[in-house]
Amino acid sequence: MRTTRVWIVGLCLALAGSAPAYAALGDGDSDRRELVPWSDALADVAVHRGSRKKTLQAVSDDLSAGQVAAMGQWVAFAERYELHVVLPEKADALIFGDADLSDLKDVADTLDESWALFDALQPVEPRDDDDARTPVFFLFDREAHASPTWPALLELMATRGQLVSQAVDALRVEPTSLTQRNERLVLQATYDMAGDASKGDDEFRLENEVAHKLVWMLLLERFGRLPPNVEWGLGYVAEQRLFRSIFLFDTTGFVAVEDHHDWPDRTRDMFVSERTGQGVDLPKRLLDAAAAGGPLRPQMQSWGLLDYLLHKDAERLVALLTELSELHGAGDPYGIQPRYAGDPEVAASLIGERLEGISVKDIEKHLKRVK
Repeated sequence: MRTTRVWIVGLCLALAGSAPAYAALGDGDSDRRELVPWSDALADVAVHRGSRKKTLQAVSDDLSAGQVAAMGQWVAFAERYELHVVLPEKADALIFGDADLSDLKDVADTLDESWALFDALQPVEPRDDDDARTPVFFLFDREAHASPTWPALLELMATRGQLVSQAVDALRVEPTSLTQRNERLVLQATYDMAGDASKGDDEFRLENEVAHKLVWMLLLERFGRLPPNVEWGLGYVAEQRLFRSIFLFDTTGFVAVEDHHDWPDRTRDMFVSERTGQGVDLPKRLLDAAAAGGPLRPQMQSWGLLDYLLHKDAERLVALLTELSELHGAGDPYGIQPRYAGDPEVAASLIGERLEGISVKDIEKHLKRVK
C-alpha cells in the first residue's frame, strides 16, 4: 500500500514579526492582575473544552504558561480566519482548526489519551515554566486547504521565520501535513490526501498521526532530541496502545497491509528467532537510524523494548532518555542540528549500561501481553 514521507522540519529558526499586544486580566481581586499576550478585543474568542464553550478570558486562569504563550502567538490569526479553538482536558496542547468541530474535539480526546500514557515519563529536573513550549496543532479539512486560510498561515509562518519561501511556494501548490518539532507546531490534514479507501488504498488514520506527533513534542519538551528510533518508537507505543495499529511511517512508496497490524506478535517472533541464533544487540537496534520510522526489524524491536521499559521500569527509561539527550547536547552545543548528534559509540555504551539486567526473554513475555 502507498504511504507518503512525513515532513519534519527540525531546524531552530528565530521568530520575527511584531510583538503581541498585552491585556490585563484578573479574577476580581484588584491585587491580582496578570498580563496575557492578547488584546482585550480577543478576550471573547470562543474556546471549546470537552462539551463546554467559554470565552478566552474565562479560561485564561486554567491555561499553562506554555498555552498562554502559544495562544498569544496564534489566537489573533484564528479569530481573523474564523478557526475553531479547542483545548484538550489534560494534554498541554492547543488546537486551531478549519474543520468540523466534532473532529477537532475527537483530536483533543486523542491528545489527552496519548498524554496520559506518558505520565510516568517525567525528567528528574523539569524545565522552568518560563521555558515551556506548548505543542500547537492546526487542522485543515479538504475544503480548508483550498481556502484563503491555508496560504495565509503559510505566509504568516514565513514572516516569522518559521518557513522558508521555497517551502511556502511548494505547500501552497500541494498542501500536505507538516511537523516542525523545534517550533512545537503541527499542520495536520484531517483526511487522506493521497489514498482512496474505496479502492483499498487506505493508509491514513488521523487519530494515529496526532497521538504519535504529540509524543514527539512531549519528548522534546521534557528531554530534548533523542535517537530517531527512540522518538519514533515511543510514538509507536502510543499508536499501538491506543489503537492497536501503526499508521505513521517515514517512508515513500508502498507498505504492506500487514505492516500496520500485529506488531506485538511479529516483534516477539523477531526476538525469539534472534535469541536462538546470534543474539540481539539492543543498543545497535536503538541506534539504527536507517530503520527509523519504518516497519523494519530494528525499529520494531526498538518499539518493543521501549514499551517494555515504559510499563515495567519507567525510572530506568527516564534515566536513559536523559543521558541520550545530554549526549546530543554535547554534540550540538548551539542547538542547530536537525537530527540526533550524540556520539554513536558513547551512546551504544551508555545504552548497554542502562539495559544491564534486562533479558530478551523479559521483553518477549511482556509483548505476549500487549494487545
